[in-house]
Amino acid sequence: MTSKFDALAYTKRLEDAGVPRDQAEVHATALTEVVGEFACRQDLLRLESSLRHEIEESEKRLVLQLNLFKTELIAKIDHLGAKIDRVDAKVDRVDAKVDRVDAKVDRMDAKVDHVDAKVDRLDAKVDHVDAKVDHVDAKVDRVDAKIDNVDAKVDSLRREFEARFKAIEHDLTVNRWLSGLIISLNIAMAIKIFFP
Repeated sequence: MTSKFDALAYTKRLEDAGVPRDQAEVHATALTEVVGEFACRQDLLRLESSLRHEIEESEKRLVLQLNLFKTELIAKIDHLGAKIDRVDAKVDRVDAKVDRVDAKVDRMDAKVDHVDAKVDRLDAKVDHVDAKVDHVDAKVDRVDAKIDNVDAKVDSLRREFEARFKAIEHDLTVNRWLSGLIISLNIAMAIKIFFP
């Protein structure tokens, strides 16, 4: 397979970029091996052309064989023309059977067409269901995002509530202490006033 990769130019570019020569050569060698394993456009076009040619040749051979077979068949039919007269009665009976088979085939074709129509309708329904599933998936994703957002807000509110609760607890503790102090001072003042 042909490759347009120039290892020497690649090595030079690496060296110009500051890569040591030994490393640049190893890079170029490795890349040459990798690039050598891929087919280029020209290779694929040649392969396509070759395959097309082989297909055309196969078709020609097949047509020739069919024509030869047709010629041989016609010759045999001509040769058997005399025998056909003796078997006309049999052919009539066979024709009747063929007609019955044709009628059965027609009925089967109608059934196949009916089944095909059902399959087409089922395919349309499956496509419709797939679209609905995709739509539901999108809604579920949006709901999940909203739930995540609500969870984040709840966590934030919970932290804020806990902080406020701690502040209120602290304030209550200070108020209890101050209330106790005021009551103690009032009792002391009452004692001094009433029991001098």
